[in-house]
Amino acid sequence: MKKFLSFLKSGLFSAILAILVMVSGYFFLKEYGFCLAQEERLETLNVRLGISKQQLQETTRKQRIFSRVQAFLNHANALGLQEKKWATYNVNIEEPVTFDAFEQILEQCNQTPLFYFNPISLQITTAIDSEQNKSPNKPSQSGLPEEKDGDILINLKGSFIVRDKL
Repeated sequence: MKKFLSFLKSGLFSAILAILVMVSGYFFLKEYGFCLAQEERLETLNVRLGISKQQLQETTRKQRIFSRVQAFLNHANALGLQEKKWATYNVNIEEPVTFDAFEQILEQCNQTPLFYFNPISLQITTAIDSEQNKSPNKPSQSGLPEEKDGDILINLKGSFIVRDKL
């Protein structure tokens, strides 16, 4: 036992312990660095996973939209709503008309399954307004406007979109 105590007192034991502490410290730091690298890699992979999930959700959403659009286009084609099956006729009416004729024109502008009216502009003036705009300095002899073809002056622009026969 004295030999053991003397061995402990000698510098050799201290040197062995110092070397053992340094070797264990080296391996600890090496493993600690590896652990930090793995944590950083794990964090990077989690970020990439989150981005991938977002891209997958976005792709799924776009596929749903695309399938709905495709279904709508197929339904529209089945109903015959193709551009080549419709004709466009431009309308430009600028003339005086009677109230009855104007009412008939407005009724024709109603939309039906076979044609649609796409209005651009509609201006309505009375015969009195149009005469005053033409000759503001010249009063009428009788104070009333002269008899014309119509009661009002209309300016109607637009186009009829007519479906060809099925």
